[in-house]
Amino acid sequence: MLSDSMSINYYLLTVTQGCGNCSTITDKTECITCNKGHYCNTEDKVYKHCWTDKNKICKTKFNDACYTWRTPTNEGCGKCPFHTCEECKGHRCNIETKPAPFYCFGFMGSFNKCNESDCYISKIEEKNGGYRGLGIISYTRDSEGDW
Repeated sequence: MLSDSMSINYYLLTVTQGCGNCSTITDKTECITCNKGHYCNTEDKVYKHCWTDKNKICKTKFNDACYTWRTPTNEGCGKCPFHTCEECKGHRCNIETKPAPFYCFGFMGSFNKCNESDCYISKIEEKNGGYRGLGIISYTRDSEGDW
């Protein structure tokens, strides 16, 4: 009895689909043989890779996202758990050579995406003697190492 099979090469994300079973696929890293009806060898049966901390890999469903987030562990599979993450849909797309953006607080507690790690806060005095308000919160150290 013939069944449909699917294999995936995780280095290139090359997915092949066809008739037969997994023993006929020579360059597979993962292969699933199915026989539950017509067209059972769909992409949702295989997983793609996302990078995690220290160049480790996690698996996520084929259509799910990977993400980059500035955390100590940088776990990268599935839906982004916070609004300052960067999601991507490709295989191993959250590679560390694409640096995660920096975020600073903006007006009214909003989040600003920044290209550099410095943030600032300032008090602006208007010429008539009043105060205009506060800028963005700073997380940089001064020359003595104080915040």
